[in-house]
Order: sequence, then C-alpha cells, then structure tokens
Amino acid sequence: MLESFTASATCHAGIFQTLHQDQIQMRKNLALCMVSFTLIQMWVAIASTSGQEWSQFRGGSLQSSFTAGEPVTDLAEKNQRWSIDLPQGHSSPVISGNRIYLTSADRDASTVSTHCFDIKTGKQLWKTAESVTEWENIHPFNSLATPTCCADEDGVVSYFGSYGLIRYSNNGRKLWEHRIPVATVQYGVSTSPVSDGQRIYLLKDSKEGSFLKCYALSTGKEVWSVDRPLNSANNSTPLIMRLNDGSLMIAVNGTPVSQIYNAENGDLIAWNSGYPFEPISVPVYVDNSFIFSNRGTGSEGDPLTLPDFDSLRRKFPTEDDLEIDLSRIPRSDQLMLRPEVERGAPGRTIRLAFILGAFCDRNKNGRVDANEYRVATKEFASNRNKMARLALGKKGQYTDQDLTWTVTRGVPEMSNPLVADDQVFTIEDGGIYNFISLQGGQTIKKGRLQSRGRYTSSPVLWQDLLYLISNAGDWTIARVTKDELDVISQGSFTDPVFATPAPTAEGLLIRTETTLRLYR
Repeated sequence: MLESFTASATCHAGIFQTLHQDQIQMRKNLALCMVSFTLIQMWVAIASTSGQEWSQFRGGSLQSSFTAGEPVTDLAEKNQRWSIDLPQGHSSPVISGNRIYLTSADRDASTVSTHCFDIKTGKQLWKTAESVTEWENIHPFNSLATPTCCADEDGVVSYFGSYGLIRYSNNGRKLWEHRIPVATVQYGVSTSPVSDGQRIYLLKDSKEGSFLKCYALSTGKEVWSVDRPLNSANNSTPLIMRLNDGSLMIAVNGTPVSQIYNAENGDLIAWNSGYPFEPISVPVYVDNSFIFSNRGTGSEGDPLTLPDFDSLRRKFPTEDDLEIDLSRIPRSDQLMLRPEVERGAPGRTIRLAFILGAFCDRNKNGRVDANEYRVATKEFASNRNKMARLALGKKGQYTDQDLTWTVTRGVPEMSNPLVADDQVFTIEDGGIYNFISLQGGQTIKKGRLQSRGRYTSSPVLWQDLLYLISNAGDWTIARVTKDELDVISQGSFTDPVFATPAPTAEGLLIRTETTLRLYR
C-alpha cells in the first residue's frame, strides 16, 4: 500500500512538475509573443506615422522622401486647389488621414495655438489656445511657433518653446501636457518632437539644462530622461530609426557632440565630437549609418573674418583707449557673413556690434578687451563646417578617423540634406546646390539655381521630383538624375516661405508666411 501510495505520489509529482514546466514555458512563450507583438505594433506605427503619411517633421523616418501618389509638377496658381489665411508661425504642415495639423502664436493675445484643417477643403475643424506667461527670444528668421507637430490617427502632439509639450485628441481635446521652462538659445526654439507611434521624444538643448526625454504617447508619462551636460544650444530635431538588426535608435545632431541613443531606454550608444555651435539640420540615416551635418563660421572658403583688434580699438575707443566701446559702433558697420546671398537681402551681412556684443563681450560690460577678442576670434576660427558619415560598428566614441568620411564644403545652414540616387543632396543659401558622394564624401556636382534668398525650408523628394523653396518665395521643381538637376518648372510666390512642404495623396501642401495652400 505504502509502495503504491509512494509510486502514485511520485507519478503525480512528476505530472505536476511537467504541468508546471509547461505553464512556465507557456508564460514565456506568451511573454515573447507580447513583446514581439509590441515590437510589431511599434514598427507598424513607425511605418504608418512616418512611412505612409507625412505625419512628422520631414516625414519622420521618410527623411523628406515620399513615394506614394502622383507628384505635383507645377506650383502655378492654376494648380492651386485651395488657399486659406493663417496666423503667424513657421511650423510645417503634417497630415494624418484627412486632417492637417500646424501651429501658430499670437504675441498680442499671449497665446499659442494648434490648428486642425480638412485636407480636401482647407476648412478649419478646430483650434486650441494656450496662455503664455513668458515668451522666448527669437531671431527675425524664426517664429514663436516653429516646432512641427507629430500626428497620428488619434490626435497630435505640439511643442512650443514658450509653453511646453501638449497632446490633443483628433477633435482638439487636451489629453496631457508638460510645461517646460523656456530654453536659453540664441535664435529661438525650433526643435520638433518625434514619435515612434508609441512614444514621444523631445530634445531640449539649452545653455542651461540640456536633456532628451521620452514620454508615453497615450498617457504623457515620462519613460526615461537623459541629461546632456556636454551639449549647448541646439535647433535640430532628432531622427528616430530602426536599424538593420531591428534595434530602435535616436540620433541627435549636437554642439559640440553628436550622439546616437538607444530609443528603448536612453542609453548612449555612440558619439562623435567637433561640431560647430547651434546646429539646425536633422541627421540622415542610410544603410546602418548616420550623417550629421552642421554649418559653422571658420571653414576654408566659408569664413567669418573679423578685423584685427587694434584697428577696431582705434576706431571705437573707450575713454582709456584700451578697449573697444560697443556703444560707439553704428548699425551701418556690417560684416560679410553670407556672400552667396544677393545684395540687400537679409542674412548677407551681420552687424559688427552684434557679433562683438554676443560673442566677444564675455562680462557684458559693453566693452571688449584684447583678451576677450583673442578668445572669440580663436573660437570663430575653430567653428568649422562639418558633415560626417558615422557607420555603426561599435559602441562608444568615434574619432574623425573612425568615420566613413567628413567634409567641410557643401554643408547647408538651415535646410536638411537628403539622400537621392545614392548621393547626398544639399541646398545652400543663394540657391547653391551640391551632390556629394554617399560612399566617399567628395563633391560630385556643384551648381546654382536661379533663386533669391536663403533656404530655411528643407528639400523634399517626391518620387524623382525635387521641391526647393527659398525664404524669398522662389520655388523650383526639378527631376533628379545622376548628379544632375533637370528643372521642369520654376516660379515665385508673393509670400515668403519658411516651412517645409508636405506631399500627400491629395497634393502638395505649402505653408507661406500668411497662408496654407494645396496644389495638385
């Protein structure tokens, strides 16, 4: 009996152990399935929010390249489907479904707003208004509503440098927000939030308190946050991309260091230093590598030349004749900053008093001594253009010798590079364009468009057609062939353009200084 009981118990124990192990394995399998499902959801979300619709700045992971639909070939007035008036703001339009989202600011009313429009008619569906207590300082080329929204089928996320990060439903109801202190940057905030469909990432690089944060899209709860003590003021938007091995990375163009982080937890994966101050352009991803680009003032062929100290001291002396008195420098005294910009256009020159006051007068006493001047001129000389391709193959620091290539010519200031036909295409102020080898970094072709002004709007590639719009309103549509631009149409808007156009199934959306237009 006892033997039978023992045998039975042993048998039951074995069965229980087997069942227990099966349960554990089932739980493991279920957990793996849930993880896999979550990753698939995120990947589908990235594809749906970035790959199929122009739902973020530059189309998100689309990287300014759009393949769906029929490209618009002419922006003449006859091809305009509708046009509506807009308040002040430079944010670019984004699309989810039949809804267009963009932002504006009203200094007189002390409010910032997010707008939603119907893409077929241009009719405004709703508008929000958030009260602002402290406005950021901005450059005349910037606006108080420059960051571009992130949209999805459930709603939109907006960011304002003078307010913070806000999530609205697709009918305009506020779901959550994070009030964020105003960033201390020279030219005003322009970095945009980015999304992987499940989470929102926000970069805030400032002269004080730089960080990169990740929030849950549905709740606004902070997922992770990393401080960026090595990074100063920044105007660039991060790029989130899934690599060949399936890992999700977020690349940040920075000053003086550009970094790549693990988007899942914020871990720093790789970095490279030597980038000039206040970057604007977004990194580019291609074939498991990132291209970082930032224009400076000290590059060969592209310098900002300061007069020698003694000549300025003699011309604008202090009472003791030892320093430069900034109050004595007239507004008419200008330095050549961008010779490629046409005469008389904004941005071609810069006030001497501004340069000396902003960069040389370290103690802000209205005077510049010889040592302050020497330090500043040395910084200007070392503030070189830099565009570099970093191929991921290890973790940690990448020296310039570790890079695939690095160049100082053909680097845009405000517009973003894009990859077209196995080449990097850039557009500089004055309509100067460059085709740069993706493999070696050498300039393959350099040319110039018949256009005025500077390029704050980034180029957009719709199938094989390239759309280029200057801030003066001059537009060019060209077909991209091997290291050539075949211009098929050109013209001018009567309104300035600072925002990047958005291709959609309905046509091309363009935000000018005062209007939003759809062309087909």
